[in-house]
Amino acid sequence: GATELSKGLAGLTQLQHLNLANNWFGDAGATELSKGLAGLTQLQHLNLARNGLRDAGATELSKGLAGLTQLQHLDLASNAFGDACATELSKGLAGLTQLQHLDLARNELRDAGATELSKGLAGLTQLQHLDLASNAFGDACATELSKGLAGLTQLQHLNLARNGLRDAGAT
Repeated sequence: GATELSKGLAGLTQLQHLNLANNWFGDAGATELSKGLAGLTQLQHLNLARNGLRDAGATELSKGLAGLTQLQHLDLASNAFGDACATELSKGLAGLTQLQHLDLARNELRDAGATELSKGLAGLTQLQHLDLASNAFGDACATELSKGLAGLTQLQHLNLARNGLRDAGAT
């Protein structure tokens, strides 16, 4: 499925909206899908929520994000990736300078992953909506996360609910 879909996407150079939520590509499918994303230079909206992506799939997908310079909305919520993919995900996000909406809620990001992710957030100066709810990070990443958030002057919505932030993370 994902291999054939990837081939089909290659010719859709004017595609602006791609919703692939609630499928089950998993890691192998994400690798194939990443190849198909390369030619979608006009893509503005990408929804890959609830696809069973783990660290290996999210890592491969992150590589495919690099060419999506017009992307404004990215939804990767409710997958199962965590810290092991965070460095590549951070690199993939860093080039998305038009991104306005990023949803990474309900994954398995812990302190190390959130720390790495915060590095990629710094360049997202157009970001207005960031959802990191229901991950598993806590106080250990709060300082680095706050540094990543500091440059997001357009941010209007920030959701950090249902994580492990406590008193130490608030200072």
